[in-house]
Amino acid sequence: MDASIVLALMILSHVITDFVLQTDTIACGKIKNFKIMDKHALHYFFTNLIFVFPYLSFGNNLWCIIIALTITHWMIDIKKVEYDKRARIMALSPSR
Repeated sequence: MDASIVLALMILSHVITDFVLQTDTIACGKIKNFKIMDKHALHYFFTNLIFVFPYLSFGNNLWCIIIALTITHWMIDIKKVEYDKRARIMALSPSR
């Protein structure tokens, strides 16, 4: 298994998931509904799976890496939405 190719494929998968497959509906919907966040995470998982499928086997840890990256991506997106909500509230509140 060539690690640099797998890494490049995973980065490409991330870019495609976040900038091609993530429509405006999904991007805006993540703020209102965490089920849409789950859908986005599943897009991320399956895109990674498709891209690195030739390198997957039960003998390597690539499965674990894909699952860990998907969970991490999901958690980062949740924290980003929470941060954006707080920032918006702070921006709308009157200055002291």
